[in-house]
Amino acid sequence: MIPAADRAARYRAMNCELNRLETIFMKERLVSMPPLVQLSTGTCCNLRCVFCTERGAGTEGFYRDLTLEEFMPLAEGLDLVSTVQLWGWGEPFFNPHYEAIFAYVTERYPGIEINLSTNGTLFDETWQRRLLDYGNTSVNVSVNAASRSIYELVSGRDLFDRVADNLRSFGRLRGEFREKTRSRFTVSCVVIDDNVHEMADFVDFAADVGADHVQFMDLMHLNVRCPAISAAGRGETVRERFAEARQRATTRQIGIGSFLPYAANDYLAMERYGSGIAIAGPDAPVPLQPCYEPWRSVMIGTDGTATLCCRTGAVTGNVRQSGLEAVWNSDVYRAFREVVNSPSPPEACRSCPVKLGMSC
Repeated sequence: MIPAADRAARYRAMNCELNRLETIFMKERLVSMPPLVQLSTGTCCNLRCVFCTERGAGTEGFYRDLTLEEFMPLAEGLDLVSTVQLWGWGEPFFNPHYEAIFAYVTERYPGIEINLSTNGTLFDETWQRRLLDYGNTSVNVSVNAASRSIYELVSGRDLFDRVADNLRSFGRLRGEFREKTRSRFTVSCVVIDDNVHEMADFVDFAADVGADHVQFMDLMHLNVRCPAISAAGRGETVRERFAEARQRATTRQIGIGSFLPYAANDYLAMERYGSGIAIAGPDAPVPLQPCYEPWRSVMIGTDGTATLCCRTGAVTGNVRQSGLEAVWNSDVYRAFREVVNSPSPPEACRSCPVKLGMSC
């Protein structure tokens, strides 16, 4: 008899192949299910990062973590899904119910890849071993600084040393589990004016803690302070610093990627795309690249609201009300599949790093 995990893996592989074919032929209504689903487990956080959503006095009621009972309806229909991103706009380990949620998903859908993004402050050895014991995980740790002083400036807390210790511990444990687990370890940095000078040092930090990859992210304007902290006005400096970081990554033998509008490429003609300020402005616009998100993924919030991606914010339905399959082939999804790679994509897509070829 085929073990449940092996049987589930076969079904997921078949779904991925069907999804690949439907993507190639740009089908609008899909038979395949999304290979990737993000399920928010909560929105509360123990940090106050300068680039995040407003979390000051008077905003407490806007943020909440899910209990297992509240979460369970969101996790229906994941049998063919390859990867579940088990986190939301908050710190997953800050949710007192996260352990039960993690156990529920991994037991109900054995072998499914668990992707999580954490700030690392609560990523202790217990959680490190739990993830490695499970055996199929990808972990991103959002650190955003290479020094204690800049970390406190960015995050609002003096916890850099704790995070560094946790990540070094995880790096060591991965060595112990290497032959019996599949894991990917990324350290990321949202680039702002205050940390741009640390980009090469951040690569060293990531390599020192044993990460596989370092990712530099662009600043999304999520609060009123973001224009003031953005590095967009220092495009040439950021390009130079990113070039140094790439060279450092080569030396340290660690992967590196960017999602920056001022790194390997530029928003060369943002005025033509209808938003933002061009950092460089030649006459020819940047050719738009294909996007496959409408065929690949679903983002589900704590209330069940499903959105297509983080850039458009397009609401595609509610899984609590109609289920994942109905959301996946909703009118909104099918409309985006029809036009996202056409000569006239939706306005929100025209300034997206994916469409502008900056996601690497």
